[in-house]
Amino acid sequence: MTTTSPIRKIPILAVEDNPANMNYLMFILKKLNVASVSAPTAEEALQLLKSYEFSCGLFDINLGAGMSGLDLMEKVREINIYKNIPIIAVTAYYGGGMHKKLIDKGFTDYLAKPYDMVQLDALLEKYIR
Repeated sequence: MTTTSPIRKIPILAVEDNPANMNYLMFILKKLNVASVSAPTAEEALQLLKSYEFSCGLFDINLGAGMSGLDLMEKVREINIYKNIPIIAVTAYYGGGMHKKLIDKGFTDYLAKPYDMVQLDALLEKYIR
């Protein structure tokens, strides 16, 4: 875990429909001293984009009913100020070349569930520190 690198204070947008998974993610982000805002649905995430500026997105792929994380990423990429921010797919689906498929569709990177603090910290170090 990196503790010496400063983190940008612009928050990360975390989108996860499973409350236990969201609690775990928010716990790790807090431990890493990363500012974050969370939403349980893609629709709520899009509303948050009107009120906050984000440095990065962590989007679960399967968000249950409504838009998926992939749909959300595509909509976020249509917003001029978010065309190039890092958006990381967070998902338990990781076989059959899923990483390449998600990158090809527009995600910046991929974080497979289950993940730990070290893995998430490495991605944040790579993209926003």
